[in-house]
Amino acid sequence: MKDDLKLTVDEIEEQKQEYGRWLGGYKWAWFATLKLTSGAPSDRNALRKFERWLTELKASEGGRDFRYVRVLEYGRVRDHPHIHAVIGGFRNRRRYWEERWGELGGEAKIELYNPEEKGLLYMLKEMDDFGDLDLDCELPPLEARRKKDGNKR
Repeated sequence: MKDDLKLTVDEIEEQKQEYGRWLGGYKWAWFATLKLTSGAPSDRNALRKFERWLTELKASEGGRDFRYVRVLEYGRVRDHPHIHAVIGGFRNRRRYWEERWGELGGEAKIELYNPEEKGLLYMLKEMDDFGDLDLDCELPPLEARRKKDGNKR
């Protein structure tokens, strides 16, 4: 029954491109890759640590238009989950937040976001054959931001 809902390769690619266009409408500051290097390498542990790290980041650095999108991804043999995220709407202290992730038991690489490097599409590569993606986000309304600022946010 579920196979009836399976998308074609072209439909999956179209869906990824649509997600990419939608998310590309926001201004991002960072592209982060967050790995676990201590503790249980489980989805639950990775997401729990991410939520803690993100809550601290938002409380310390976040502005009223703080935003993020994260996806959970796995290693080559479907082990060792890690997180890719784009984050915006805050002050920029990348090295501090890389170190903070390390204190929580991981290894972080946080780069300045460059839309030319296709980080959003890279994050969407984990979409499955049914169009599902382990994605979570917090975004201000895009249209309201455009009207207020008169530009892309």
